[in-house]
This record gives sequence, structure tokens and C-alpha cells, in this order.
Amino acid sequence: MTDQPMLTIFVPTYNRASELQQCLTSFLLEPEPFKDGRCELIVSNNVSTDHTRLLMEQTQAAYPFLKTIDRQDHLDAESHIVQGYGTGTGRYVWVFGDDDVVLPGALMKILEQIAEREPGSFFLNRSVKDANMVQFYTPSLFQNMETKEYPGMISFLGEVGYACSISFISSVIVRRDLIQNADFTPWIGYWDQFTLPLTENLSDDPLYFFSEPMLIQRQGNQQTTADELTQLFERSHYAMLLTGLCKSLTHLLNKERIDRQFILDNTILMAAGEHTHDKRSLVTHLAVIIKNGHEENTPINLADKQVIERFLAVFNLPALTNHFNNHPWQLQSP
Repeated sequence: MTDQPMLTIFVPTYNRASELQQCLTSFLLEPEPFKDGRCELIVSNNVSTDHTRLLMEQTQAAYPFLKTIDRQDHLDAESHIVQGYGTGTGRYVWVFGDDDVVLPGALMKILEQIAEREPGSFFLNRSVKDANMVQFYTPSLFQNMETKEYPGMISFLGEVGYACSISFISSVIVRRDLIQNADFTPWIGYWDQFTLPLTENLSDDPLYFFSEPMLIQRQGNQQTTADELTQLFERSHYAMLLTGLCKSLTHLLNKERIDRQFILDNTILMAAGEHTHDKRSLVTHLAVIIKNGHEENTPINLADKQVIERFLAVFNLPALTNHFNNHPWQLQSP
């Protein structure tokens, strides 16, 4: 037995007993890390009215290492998730959705990298299936990417573009000590933005990306096509990403914090507009700005340049605007 678990897995749940059973089963197929103390598995019941409590009792009887929390007061979803980052004793924390499942062998691979690297965070590639966990929408959400370590979360976001969202909690594992002072309170109630403190607190610490899918995300609408799913990611994640980048840019440039509601309102307006340019290209150029890069003749799509200029104008970032305008871009046709 180890003195401190390497990893705490926290599963917040509410009225999803059937999905929760699949979730727990996926972890319990490989019980060794829980038995020897390398991991702890905690399920938090948010006053469910179905048979969740009975399921937890039965599972705990069969697997005594399972820890359970039976809340007496109901929390909103964001607050329940945030509670997970302060629960348990593991060096790393993995808040895992009660309707997702971990893939065989994934947990051992994650523990191996924790022991070898100890980065600030991990981001896990995932497969996406329908509500019945039968049909694949995509076997790998992030394709043509290599497993590697990034300097920080911002540089990772800059490469993956709009398809990445740290609000999909099951893909994110964080080092507990780095987020102890994270303030989630201002963002509670805004689902796509409430994990932004993770971006701020982990921006300067290495992020390790697993290109091999480590889990399966359950997509709620089983009638959704792959194209519709891509459009869904594009709408919601692009809005989140712009908000996150604005917050992170402000943080990295040591600027005063920008009013939260102003960010949200203007981000929504931008996301709702016509954006026919390539999102990955846009975010890559923003990443260049973040890194204060000065590469000569950096190629940029004219449409991207116009959107970035609008972005900087909307959020009133004069220093960043000046840096962008002075950068030696090489304009390309849309």
C-alpha cells in the first residue's frame, strides 16, 4: 500500500444509475490499482431519486475500496464537479462523468505516465458513441495527432483548435496542488466556461496528451450524425475557446481582469456570427501571439486576420492589438 494515492477518480452522479453502473464497471475490471492504493475511486451521489444509492451500496459491498459520498443537499452540476477537485487525497485528480466509460488498459497507462513525468495536467483523447454505447460517432476525436508533452495548456489549445474543450471533464486530469487556489465561483452557472480556472492555473505547467483514446464519451442524442456532432463541437467549443483564450491572454500579459459578463456576451455574439474560416488556423495564430513569436512571414488567412482583429477590438486589448499589427504576417487568400 502507498501512503498517498497517485490518482483520485471522482465520479459525481445524479439520477443516472444505469449509466453509473457501466461507468464503475469499466474501472472495476482492473481493480489492482485500487487495491494496492495507487488510486482511489470516489462516487458522490447528488441526492438521486432513482436506485443510485442501492447501486452504490451493492458495489461497495463487492469492492470495499470504493468510497462513497451520499449528499444531503442537492448541488448544481458545476458545483458538484468543482467539489471533486477538492475531494480525496490523490496527487492527481480525475473528475469523471458518470455516463462515460474508461477503456481497458487506460488507467495503467495513465499511472505509468504520472510516475514517469508528473506533468501539470493530462488531456485524454476519446471515442464518441451514441446514447446506447453501440454506434461510434468517431473512434478517435483527435485524429492525426501524436502523443506528446506540451509546455502548457495554452500551447495545447493552440494546436488542437476548436475541437478541444476542457469543459469535457472526463478528458482532463490535473495535479491537485496546482489548482488549490483556483477560484471557480464566478463561473458557476456557465457550463462551457466554468472550468476556465483550470486553464489559468495550468497555463505554465506541462500538459501530456494521450493520442490513443482512453475513454468513451456517451453522446446523448443517438440520432445525431457524425457531421452534426462536428457542428455541435464547432458551435459550443469555439465560443468557449475564445472566452478561454481571452482570459488566458489577460492572465499571461498581467492585465487587469476583464468583466466576466462582458466576455460572455461578446463571445456569444462572435460565436453566433458567420465563421467560414478554419478554426484550427485561427487558434494557431492566436497561439503565436501568446508566445510572442516573431517568425518572419508567418502565413495567415485574410479571413482569419479579420476575425482576430475583431476579437482584439471586442475585448479591448490594446497591447496585444499593437503586437498583432506589428507582426510580419504573410497574407494568403481565403
